[in-house]
Amino acid sequence: MAEALDPVEDNPEFKNGVGAEQKPAVPCESGLLRLFYSELFDASMAVQYLFKSRDAGILQFLGNRLFELDSKDLDFYLPQLLILYLYTEEPTRNCIHPYLVKRCKENTDFALNCALLLGSVDESISNSRRHLAKKLRNAIIDRESAISRQNSSTTFDDTLTNDEPNSTTFDNGGADDQFSNNCQISFIESLVEIGRRLVTQPDRESKTQRLISELNQVNLHLPSRVWNPISEDTNHFIVRITPSAAVVLNSKDKAPYFAYIEVLNTNDKNIDETPSKMLEASLLEETNNLSDQKEILSDEEEIYSGTHNAVSAENHDRRDSSASAHSDSASLSENNPKPINPDTISLSRISIRSFDSHQSFETTSIVSASDIRRRLEESTKKDPSSSYKPDPDDPSARALKEPFSEKIKKIRESSPYGHLPDWNLLPVIVKCGDDLRQEMLAYQLLCVLRDCWADEQTKIWIRPYRILVTGPDSGMIEPIINAPSIHQIKKMVPGGLKEYFEREFGGRTSEEGMEAMQNFVLSCAGYSLVCYLLQVKDRHNGNILLDDKGHIIHIDFGFMLNSSPGKNLGFETSPFKLTEDMVELMDGMDSDLFRYYKSLLLKGLRAAAKHMDKIVTLVEVAQCGPALPCFTSNTTKQLKQRFLQTTPEEKLIDIIEQMVQGSVNSWTTKLYDQFQYLTNGIL
Repeated sequence: MAEALDPVEDNPEFKNGVGAEQKPAVPCESGLLRLFYSELFDASMAVQYLFKSRDAGILQFLGNRLFELDSKDLDFYLPQLLILYLYTEEPTRNCIHPYLVKRCKENTDFALNCALLLGSVDESISNSRRHLAKKLRNAIIDRESAISRQNSSTTFDDTLTNDEPNSTTFDNGGADDQFSNNCQISFIESLVEIGRRLVTQPDRESKTQRLISELNQVNLHLPSRVWNPISEDTNHFIVRITPSAAVVLNSKDKAPYFAYIEVLNTNDKNIDETPSKMLEASLLEETNNLSDQKEILSDEEEIYSGTHNAVSAENHDRRDSSASAHSDSASLSENNPKPINPDTISLSRISIRSFDSHQSFETTSIVSASDIRRRLEESTKKDPSSSYKPDPDDPSARALKEPFSEKIKKIRESSPYGHLPDWNLLPVIVKCGDDLRQEMLAYQLLCVLRDCWADEQTKIWIRPYRILVTGPDSGMIEPIINAPSIHQIKKMVPGGLKEYFEREFGGRTSEEGMEAMQNFVLSCAGYSLVCYLLQVKDRHNGNILLDDKGHIIHIDFGFMLNSSPGKNLGFETSPFKLTEDMVELMDGMDSDLFRYYKSLLLKGLRAAAKHMDKIVTLVEVAQCGPALPCFTSNTTKQLKQRFLQTTPEEKLIDIIEQMVQGSVNSWTTKLYDQFQYLTNGIL
């Protein structure tokens, strides 16, 4: 066989070599040269000057300077680098190109994210630029295919079809190269395609059954050298997706779903071997001897027979399902499980498929078939106690009180891989039918705000959640665990937030109660500023969570900057959401806690203003890319004005007081909450 060519080196799109090896050009202005080599120069400044500069010499110098910056910091700006690569003129593209090539060669995760973002280019871009994105993406993937062919006689098969999920494999033939993104992309695509197929089902129950069936099919090809891409630490292998714990989330026209991914942690995911399937062949023999064995039905019916009927909590439909996905992610249950036969045909089939595994993994112990069945049976009999009675209209009210640690324990006990010492459980939300590129921008903006508040030592707290864009209308979301929505809390506790805090965290004089109250104030200040600066709308109580430490967390950033619900009617006019419930929890507007809250707003706004350029640069670069609904011609100008950068201290105090008063007394907020209650049942 002729030696495979390296698509990266031989592809015309990869001809410029590695920029770090080129002789750097010197910027025309000595002041810029000093800035570019100063300790202050970072990834944010690099992106800013790449975006604004038109001088070819400066651009070439910046392109070479990228290689000397912290790679992790630049990885954060990958969406902006690709926008500059695809949407700006040729000089900018040429100076970014060598860096993208080198990073894709060196780092598997960078190459994966690059390929996924390039695959999310939609029809709004010109044909020539769309062709450029396709060529670069194919060059990244083809390079890995060539390396795999050189290292193994077994090539990767990514024949994914909508009708035959069994044709998907995630095995790269055991190649010992560092590139396994062909397997990874195929795995991600298979999860997204499941969501697309769920839409065809008529109701929630059939969607849930289909989801369980599809995940069982995916499990036939696991373990494999694939990982959960939404996880912060990707040094692990996926061994199984727990079918019975998966939940289809609420959405009127779509079918986002929540899944629990079982992984085996490693020091390096590029090791040669993955664990073999742990279901023993003896399970098939014992299953065949059961007196109550059912007749063989269709493939889906067999798999359904051995699963729980999981349902989700919120009973409202959303045109944009991002909020429901997160609210429900904290509100999962296995309500009224069907009687489960641990010796199901579906397990037999998985056992048979386990013979196809050619990989080996040394373990200290092997789980027997009887032990697996015992774990499965015990897990169905467990009924975790709850301090609240289940709401018949909200069957997940009990489960949302279950700590994630308890969920881990329950799944581990029933998992055939749970005995392994490096076993772990990772949650994920998979969405299709929604453009998550705006959510990804919101994540970046929140990260910059969080970091700037930390740098200025304000103690303000917010919790960005990771977003992975897998296509123009699909992606993955990091769930917020142990955090019911305010809506769910009000259903459980009619007395509202104050009563909930007393039940959950104890009195104000207890150590836990005082810590929870401080966390609430710090996070309330943080998200008040987030909502004001980014003009986040659609702030109903299903979009605001409360975690097990007392922090509030806002989710769903589908409406921000210059977009709002109702075709941009701009109905929510208050600077941020600050309800009477929240004020009462802070002991009223005359309390020390509330004064502390207002002082945090002042400090936080001043701190954000010091880092305004970093925040504005993200928006400016994103605005020259794909057409997102949050952008208008005045977006950047209005964003800058909201930082009140030149406003004197005394006047700024008055402005903050006006914003607080306007938010507490906002009649539009009250009407919007009432509208959500009447139309969607959100308290």
